[in-house]
Amino acid sequence: MDRLLLTENDWSRLLDREPAESPRISVVIPVYNRVGLLQRTLAGIAAQEEYPVETLEVLVVDDGSDEDVAAAVDQVDIPCPIAVLRQDRNGYGAGRARNLGARRAIGDVLLFIDADCMPSPHLLKRHSSWHARSRGLAVIGGRRFADTTDIDIAAMEAGWETVDPIARTDWRSVLYRRTSNLRWGTEAYRAFLSGNVSLRRADFEIAGGFDQQFARWGGEDTELGWRLSEMGLLLVPDDAAAIYHQEQEDEGDPGWRRSGRRENEGRLIDSIPHRFYRKDVTQRHRVPKVSVVVAPAAGPRTLELWNQLRSQRMADFETAFPLDSIDVADDRLVALDDAAGSDEQRVMRALTRSRGQYVAIVSGAAAPGPVALERLVALLDDTPRAAGGRCRYEGVDTTAGDAAWGFRGLPALAVYRRREWARALVAGDLPTVLQRLDAMITLQAVAPDPLAALPEPTGVAPASIAPPSSPEVAAAEAMRRGGAMRRLVYRMAQSLRRRLRRGGDARRRVGHLGDEASEEAVRRALTWANVTDKGRMSAVLIGGGAMLDDGVVDSFRVMDSPRLERMVVGAEISRAAGPATASFLSTCLAVGLATADDVARATELGFTTASVVGHPANGGADPMLALLEDAVTA
Repeated sequence: MDRLLLTENDWSRLLDREPAESPRISVVIPVYNRVGLLQRTLAGIAAQEEYPVETLEVLVVDDGSDEDVAAAVDQVDIPCPIAVLRQDRNGYGAGRARNLGARRAIGDVLLFIDADCMPSPHLLKRHSSWHARSRGLAVIGGRRFADTTDIDIAAMEAGWETVDPIARTDWRSVLYRRTSNLRWGTEAYRAFLSGNVSLRRADFEIAGGFDQQFARWGGEDTELGWRLSEMGLLLVPDDAAAIYHQEQEDEGDPGWRRSGRRENEGRLIDSIPHRFYRKDVTQRHRVPKVSVVVAPAAGPRTLELWNQLRSQRMADFETAFPLDSIDVADDRLVALDDAAGSDEQRVMRALTRSRGQYVAIVSGAAAPGPVALERLVALLDDTPRAAGGRCRYEGVDTTAGDAAWGFRGLPALAVYRRREWARALVAGDLPTVLQRLDAMITLQAVAPDPLAALPEPTGVAPASIAPPSSPEVAAAEAMRRGGAMRRLVYRMAQSLRRRLRRGGDARRRVGHLGDEASEEAVRRALTWANVTDKGRMSAVLIGGGAMLDDGVVDSFRVMDSPRLERMVVGAEISRAAGPATASFLSTCLAVGLATADDVARATELGFTTASVVGHPANGGADPMLALLEDAVTA
């Protein structure tokens, strides 16, 4: 089954595919003591329904337990090959154990389950059916919570009625709701929890497995999820492919997991460039925020261009010159020793080796100003649906400049999400890659200011090209020259300027779309909020006087984020509304519509939990608005 080329993380088109032959699955279970929980997990595998358990391979990896894991495994009757592997204890070794199991596995698909996670009866069937539809995906199973102390292992094959889930919510439920089940935005990787995930063994090997430098609990699965997403894999959530997290035995102090996660925080920041973890791009990190690829060649101005890149206010980048020779000692320069092949092949190799969240294509004839990378990265960070970002140029018309100085149809200066490049690179040759990339780009963001200079389109670039000049560029250059103290003062001044623009109001900012009467009613109800259209929002309300359709929803999604709460309070639904509107409604904390006709239209779209609240100015939406404060400030 081939890969399905999709934009963002929209896995929903996979549902239209009929599953092909099921791949063979290897189940990898790391364990450290608590063998009673492990036995229930194995018994749950043996009692799977609608799945040929005898085709499985199970690998239990003992992370240096004090208890006899092998003897406990022997006591469980399971109709498939099962192996017990052991490694020496060396701190928290779950990631290392999973890697060991994966190396010994022979199945096409790896399913990772933790030893305290008893599988629900259709777990294997659900995971298998996704991988039978397409390659290039990872399945994120659901999670329930249960006390399994009284469950009779020997009787599990007779039924699962004895499993009584604890009424506790998985934190990912809010992330799933706000992202339309991970289809929207750029944060699907955060849901990748290794207690119940599956992926092709080949993809796991290409990614390099779990990072074994995470010495305490928490984070190694998130980091792997990030790498898989950046490789172009779709991350598919399936709540029905569930495990029961056995709650009765949790070793250690109550806060040991939080403590471990805090200790791993530095590794997460250094490894995941996404701004959820990494806030400061003025510092350099192990995995860069941006990978710069210079093409076409810079020729005689190679050193000048490198110095212009080195002068960027944003320091969190790496650079490759696949078509030029540069002899400079700097660990931000990526060595590309293989000079064989055509220009296209060398550029392709540089793109393939890039590690940043974003890939910047910079023409050798471009002179980027010191804020170019920072501004384009901020543009894409703020528009999660945009696959690429561009800018205007100083000295030449944008279209003419790109045509004259771009590489094989690419802009002379542009920043793209590496995830989209990774998906397109599967095509092989550069022309096909560019066609696929163009087809995948849902939106390109455009910075309004000239961030780079280009020469006139004469076909021959001068030996020296000065970057554009502006007050912001001058301030950035002064900051760069001023040393650490001046940079600190500059950042403090920028922060103060932002606070002054907000008028000193420290309340949570809530956006509103609707008429003036609706906005005034919302202001009266939300005394704790600053209802404004400026700055980064904590929530957005679609209120009275607003008409929802797919166009409005798509405009909203341009700036969407899973940390943005949303609510519909008195809006109407257009008769032209379609699937995008239904998806948006499903991301809302609550949906109250203007009339019963609007509720009927929402029902026709497949959204069945809307209510009638009328216009907010009539007071009917006040109880709904009261829900918002807890959701935003939690």
